Amino acid sequence: MRIPLFTLLFVLLAGCTTVEAPKTNDHASPIADVLPAARLTIYRPSSSVQYACRSASLKLNAKSIGGISSGDFRVVEVPPGSHSLEADMWDAPGRCTITFTVRAGESAYFEVAPRLAKAMLAIGPAAEFTILAAALGISIFAASGPLLKTIAMIALGLVLAMIGLDPLT
Repeated sequence: MRIPLFTLLFVLLAGCTTVEAPKTNDHASPIADVLPAARLTIYRPSSSVQYACRSASLKLNAKSIGGISSGDFRVVEVPPGSHSLEADMWDAPGRCTITFTVRAGESAYFEVAPRLAKAMLAIGPAAEFTILAAALGISIFAASGPLLKTIAMIALGLVLAMIGLDPLT
């Protein structure tokens, strides 16, 4: 009885963590007056916990410019013209590459976010419900305790997971 109680307490307290402000240790130097450049700002939000502990590696024009952690940002100056930006994580399938064009003095902003969020938005609500229902069915089938207790804990988990979700505002 003590272990489920401690587990429930841990899960409830995990929602009380604070969100850090973006780190400001990676500023770009001022744009030189002699050679006009464009400025890229690459941001990785800390709102998603998916892959939050690992940094994503960044490549600009196939050349590594370092990594970006959750809640961090990187500012890079590039010459005007066409460029490609690639974000990759060693343990996530595939990599994301985008090609863009910037003019002198222009600023471009890019957000590095988990690809699963975009995939779930692409499949639509009906398929998302089907995936959720299948996952809950497997959870009920795989549980070793009483069926009513299992269903109650899954319902409590769903209620706690919905706190703060409001896609319309």
